[in-house]
Amino acid sequence: GVQAILGRVQEAAQAAADAGAARARKLSTREQQELVELPKQIEALEQELADVDAQLGDPALYEAANSERFAALTKRREALPDELAAAYARWEELEEIAEQAKR
Repeated sequence: GVQAILGRVQEAAQAAADAGAARARKLSTREQQELVELPKQIEALEQELADVDAQLGDPALYEAANSERFAALTKRREALPDELAAAYARWEELEEIAEQAKR
């Protein structure tokens, strides 16, 4: 659940901070662009997760005629938390690099 995601994000952020402490540097142009885009990507993933949850809440989805759609939504629902955790971890990693570059 959410606690598991937060735990993974914190672990990744700590690993990123440890790695960042070993090598202070500036963000590359590509990383700067990624840092700008990540909040939008995270927001889109969170919205997709909410949409998938809403669709999984529809009783009609559980009828035999919708078994393929159910399987696809279930698979996507399982993948989204990991994608969100990775995006948050990357965002925190880039923020840490940017902060260290300011020091």
